[in-house]
Amino acid sequence: MLGRNMTFCLTPKISSSITMTAPTALIPVANGSEEIETVCLQDVLVRGGIQVTLASVGGNAQNVVKMSRGLHIQADVAIAECVHNSYDVIVLPGGMPGASHLRDCPDLINMLRRQKAGGKWYGAICAAPAVVLHHHELLPPGPVTSYPSFQDKMPGVVYSSDRVVVTANCLTSRGPGTAMEMGLKLVEVLCGSKKAAAVADGLLYQSL
Repeated sequence: MLGRNMTFCLTPKISSSITMTAPTALIPVANGSEEIETVCLQDVLVRGGIQVTLASVGGNAQNVVKMSRGLHIQADVAIAECVHNSYDVIVLPGGMPGASHLRDCPDLINMLRRQKAGGKWYGAICAAPAVVLHHHELLPPGPVTSYPSFQDKMPGVVYSSDRVVVTANCLTSRGPGTAMEMGLKLVEVLCGSKKAAAVADGLLYQSL
């Protein structure tokens, strides 16, 4: 629905039961995470009616992290407060060394493993598909993408140059310039194509 340059492979085993509860999303951030990707994903998801929690990984006592270009963002909670919660999607921003900090967070990795095993949505953009998901063997069999310079850090994967790639219950995307497109795809898989189209219209978004 959101245009060409996307890849789809297989179908996640997601319950089709109707619920009145708004979908939930977790976006973990660390010192060195990419700010455009973080803020864009959060903004698009909120516009889609999704309850977003921004969780700090290694932030200070006020859950403030310094992003890759120097912007300071205050997260809602620390990641330790999220470990017993359930989310409809967990999505990782890229940026370095932020992705490395996410990779080294046991609480987050355990949550991602449960997310994958339970057939629930999870995703990563930019450096995070390689640095986090590939490192911990969390990528699905089938096409994935990342920031172009991280392709060679994922030996053995089926690599795609599409802007957003959906394989099973995993979404991957390329970088800051594709973050809005990824956010809209997340709205689509969680809330339906009509909602995603409405959000895209409000953003004056046009598929490339």
